[in-house]
Amino acid sequence: LKTPEALDGTMAGDIGFDPLGFSNVADIKFLREAEIKHGRVAMLAAAGSMVQDIATAPAYDAIAGGAKMTALHDALVKQGAMGQLL
Repeated sequence: LKTPEALDGTMAGDIGFDPLGFSNVADIKFLREAEIKHGRVAMLAAAGSMVQDIATAPAYDAIAGGAKMTALHDALVKQGAMGQLL
C-alpha cells in the first residue's frame, strides 16, 4: 500500500498504515483525538459492565430479578422487556 501524504512519521506511533484512506479525507489531528475519545468511552463501558455485576440497585433487582450481565438478556426476553428493540 502507498503511504498517505498526511502520515509522514511525525506523530507518535505513525507507521503510515491507512488502508481506507481516512487521512486523505479528514484532518489527521481530528482523527487522532476521535480515536482517543472512543477508546476512553469503550474503557468506561467495560468498567460499567463489571460494576453492574458487582453492585445492583433495588430498582434493578425489581426489573431484572437480580440477573447478572451474562444472563440478563435471557431474563429480559422472558419478561417481554426486549420486544421494543424489534
